[in-house]
Amino acid sequence: MSKSDLWPRGPGPACKNGAMRQVDQVSDITPVPEGTRLVHIGPAKTGTTTLQGALHSRREEMAAFGVEYAGKRRHSRPAMVGIAYATPPDGYSGDLEKRWKLLAASARASEAKRVILSSEMLARTPKLRAQTLVSDVGGNVHLVLTMRPLAQILASRWQQSVQDEMSQGYADWLQDLFRAKPGATGRPSFWLRYDLGGHLRRWGPIIGEENITFVILNPHDRSMLLRAFEGLLALPDGTLIPDSSLTNPSLGYPEIELLSAFNRAFVNAGRGRGEFIRAVRGSAVGELKADPSRVTAGKIKTPRWAAKAANKTAQTWMDAVRASDAQVIGDLEHLLVDPDDYEIDPQPPLEISTQSAGELAYRMYCAGLQHGERVGRRARAAELAEKSAATAVATTPRWRRKV
Repeated sequence: MSKSDLWPRGPGPACKNGAMRQVDQVSDITPVPEGTRLVHIGPAKTGTTTLQGALHSRREEMAAFGVEYAGKRRHSRPAMVGIAYATPPDGYSGDLEKRWKLLAASARASEAKRVILSSEMLARTPKLRAQTLVSDVGGNVHLVLTMRPLAQILASRWQQSVQDEMSQGYADWLQDLFRAKPGATGRPSFWLRYDLGGHLRRWGPIIGEENITFVILNPHDRSMLLRAFEGLLALPDGTLIPDSSLTNPSLGYPEIELLSAFNRAFVNAGRGRGEFIRAVRGSAVGELKADPSRVTAGKIKTPRWAAKAANKTAQTWMDAVRASDAQVIGDLEHLLVDPDDYEIDPQPPLEISTQSAGELAYRMYCAGLQHGERVGRRARAAELAEKSAATAVATTPRWRRKV
């Protein structure tokens, strides 16, 4: 049975001026004009780590063809947070807006034929800050979004949210996402990142829909992502190569549910999110993910009803894209899944192996010790600074002291 039989789409709304551009083969991609700032905004879980790793590790090779990857790091995350967020989230410090201004100034002043910026943080940029972004980088801005089936993103997105201190179980999170009242946990920021129609409405009036490209990933061709960006940047085939040193491991389903329960206890005890980010996510979870062989391998299972709801949502996105002047690389139908591939009522794990529980408990213990040591060092440094200031005042002649 074909996807068109499962989800008949009909003719769909007419394109504006009949101008939606469909590119079926990456070999047929027309590069963006010279002088363009190509801004890739993710969203997360759509190959961003792979793309950024390739762009960073192949800087010299790209420079030979007049392409520059803005920034000095694989992912200039703090700078991107500086433009995407009016109020930085917990876990970030320093003058983030200044970091963004420096990065944007570098992109604007670049003499390269084409400059690319890439960050999934930019997917949640509100309209006013999107206008600032476009103004800051200068030149002709072309926006690129990568996307795969929403149904396949749900589990990894929930897992990431739990690692960021969210305490909901997967089933409750899905209910809030698709069925709950407006304002429920996770809804606004999730849809801000992933709603393709919303991106068209937000960015279209600023740069023009004709300057927006959607790259729909092909589940049968993992090389398509890098080949698509080679085409947009006028790079020879094979210039971008995945960085084999980069991995993005996940925890097993039992471990994530256990972490979710820990988060509930953590929040109920009145602990702060910044403390969680530094101690738990930065140390315990990070170290556990670095060695996934020590935990249970268990795939998070999305229920069939949620897969159907994701398809319904994706269909509205497809209609919005077809009605736009944007460019599509790939097949929009790849945003849909077959609900029959999903279990009707998968049950969350109620048990966890003693090995996984022991590893997680040990990592939490170590993270607590490290966090306590950091707090102690800061307290001692503050006390020393206070004593030094008091000593300086005491030893200064009265006639030299400021009144």
